[in-house]
Amino acid sequence: MKDSELRASGEYEVAVVGGGLAGSSLAAVLAREGRDVALLEREEFPRDKLCGEFLSPEAQDVLGELGCLDEVLAASPARVTRARFTAPGGRALEVDLPGVGLGISRRVLDEIVLRRAAVCGAATFTATEVVGVSPVSSAPGPVDVRVRSRAGAPVVERVLRASAVVVAHGSRGRLDRPLGRRCPDRRRTHVGVKRHLVPASRQAEERVRADLQGMIEVHAIDGGYCGVGLVEGGRVNVCALLRDSFVQRLPSTGWGDITSALAGANRALADRLEALVPADQSAMHTVAGFSLRHRSRSSGPVLFVGDAAGVIAPMCGDGQAMALRSGVLAARMLARVSGRLTTRSLRDLEREWDQIWRREFALRVRVGRWLQSLIGRPVVASGTLRALGLAPAVARALVRLTRGPIRGRPSR
Repeated sequence: MKDSELRASGEYEVAVVGGGLAGSSLAAVLAREGRDVALLEREEFPRDKLCGEFLSPEAQDVLGELGCLDEVLAASPARVTRARFTAPGGRALEVDLPGVGLGISRRVLDEIVLRRAAVCGAATFTATEVVGVSPVSSAPGPVDVRVRSRAGAPVVERVLRASAVVVAHGSRGRLDRPLGRRCPDRRRTHVGVKRHLVPASRQAEERVRADLQGMIEVHAIDGGYCGVGLVEGGRVNVCALLRDSFVQRLPSTGWGDITSALAGANRALADRLEALVPADQSAMHTVAGFSLRHRSRSSGPVLFVGDAAGVIAPMCGDGQAMALRSGVLAARMLARVSGRLTTRSLRDLEREWDQIWRREFALRVRVGRWLQSLIGRPVVASGTLRALGLAPAVARALVRLTRGPIRGRPSR
């Protein structure tokens, strides 16, 4: 996809920092509503990203609203209708999902949504990192957005001017500290690890296909958990969230030592990993300092959406749906402002955005954190799975509490 040309004046009504699911969905809706939007993404697309790569059922409603659901379905994602949870001691629980989920790589999905933003009229700039945001003056008014573009040679620094800035750079980003957002407590953070794998043999392929068809797995270990699920092309996404203390005990942070430790921590996960090997040219992706700590949803002239506004426990599988939904909700709110957006009008919307976010996402985030605290301890995880196995209605209710309502048509 070809980037837009930066206009000579460098002025836009809204600058969106981050071209992932939240930023691209927001830019798409705003542009479709006639707003003047610049979407600024640090990476070049297509690009891979650390993620469980599970789209919960309600995400399809948002993709349909954006107008790109058919393109997502045309990429042949894996269909997911059930979830399997295992504890280190061997206890397992399977539950039905409230609809059909999709397994699709971020390399494919993010490019589809970014391209949709461009089709809707957003000016899109990839390989463009935002390195600073500052008001032009102490009075409410335009904001200078300093960017560093790697789209050509040499690297070029430019300044865009926007009436409003929305940050969707993920749970952590370079702008956090300058905008006064505290860094997570390192004693309570996790490390995320992800890699795409494929069956090690034809026999393994038959076994993996039979076990994972229509299924997403979450394997608990003492020190975190590991998700396993199919994505398009028959690949298997393995994505783990591990406490810092778990990683620090490893001989190295190489893939072999990580998977050996994971296999030794959960028997069912050991059986799964034994049948898989890294896919060709598949890189391991890691993120350190991951935290579920509450974050502010605004700072001065800036609003935050997606993971930058709040993170649900990854084991719930609702992070991507939340990112898409938060982008759309914030865009609708901004689009309701009559006339051209100003920094003053944006500040008037800060409280409204916080209320919208809490109403839509706060409950599922709290439930997710509680569930993560249970599954991260082996004895508690085993007891919890046993209790939920005896009360399947409660298990289904907990699954529903970690996601939003399903309004649209099911996937094909």
